[in-house]
Amino acid sequence: MNLNNVLMLSTGTNFRAWRNSGERYMMMHENIDLVFHEDEPEALTDESSAEEVKAFKAWHMSNRMGKNSIRNTMSDTVRGSVEELDLATDYMEAIERKFKESEKVEAARLSKAFYDLKYDGSGGVREHIMKLININASLRELLTGVNDRQVVHVVLHSLPFPSVDLELATMH
Repeated sequence: MNLNNVLMLSTGTNFRAWRNSGERYMMMHENIDLVFHEDEPEALTDESSAEEVKAFKAWHMSNRMGKNSIRNTMSDTVRGSVEELDLATDYMEAIERKFKESEKVEAARLSKAFYDLKYDGSGGVREHIMKLININASLRELLTGVNDRQVVHVVLHSLPFPSVDLELATMH
């Protein structure tokens, strides 16, 4: 997996998917992953051993690579809206804080669309049902989607004709 396969964080509405994609990428590259699993080593002194120097350099290289990976998978707009901190872990947390609120707003918008969407006769019923399923899939990514049985109820209530007729039609 290379960096081109990591999702681009473009508006913040895809933060969760971006973070998962980035974490997968970094886990596959041990030299980047180190900064997320090991504490920052103590500053070097004249008495530092060769092993401590090596660990120090590896950790700081991991930090630079982690920050570059994060920075290069964000749009210019997003990158400019978040202060870039010295440590990759702090930078990731700052991005998460920035988009936590955005995620809540997106979940509210999608939830309203999911429950308010009514079939208006344009396009097919199947297309309308697929729109509802797609909205619910987006809600599930934000951990607020509903189960499949609830989707069926929402679909039935979004159609203009009585749901009993639809149920009978699908049974035959």
